[in-house]
Amino acid sequence: AIFSMVADGCRKFKALAVVGSQKEDGAPCMLCRQVMTEFCADFDVPVYVGGPSEIYEHTIREICPLPFVSFNPSKDYH
Repeated sequence: AIFSMVADGCRKFKALAVVGSQKEDGAPCMLCRQVMTEFCADFDVPVYVGGPSEIYEHTIREICPLPFVSFNPSKDYH
């Protein structure tokens, strides 16, 4: 879904949601996490991850702590 959003021109996100099946919790794959870091300038954008019983709130910073981005020594990536 995130690839479709980017392809359609969406470049800024206020929040993201990932939903699993009725049997398992959902979680974004590593490729999707990388795309999130590339298109969300703020690594503190909330990511809601849900499954059959609970919804968890994380940030992009938490789920992708060491992204492949242009290195800036003054920026705190953690």
